[in-house]
Amino acid sequence: MDSATLLAMKPSITRAVLLSALVFPGAGQFYLKRFKTGTVLLAITIICFFTIVASVMKTAMSALQQIQLQGGIVDMAKITSIATDASAQASNAGYSLVFSLILICWLYSIVDAYLAGTKANRRLK
Repeated sequence: MDSATLLAMKPSITRAVLLSALVFPGAGQFYLKRFKTGTVLLAITIICFFTIVASVMKTAMSALQQIQLQGGIVDMAKITSIATDASAQASNAGYSLVFSLILICWLYSIVDAYLAGTKANRRLK
């Protein structure tokens, strides 16, 4: 969507699209009072973020345990090596799926906010 199209839209549609694009998926739907759609988009995105955070924390804890088991002096080279090994063991396919789901929700949220806002404006005319 180019800037001319964005400027030509009604302020309510512009706000909804910008909320969905810049704040969080589903924010524009909440602004347009489409609470069910907004809640679903928000829930999917939050679950995906928590999945990523949990995976990163699990990897970090594993790396810390490995450092403790090795004992001795811990330098940056050892930490880097352990972190690289831990991240290589992580499921790259899982991360790709989760990031793809977040991206799909975000894009859907933007398009849906635009279409819902446009449809609501047509009903008011």
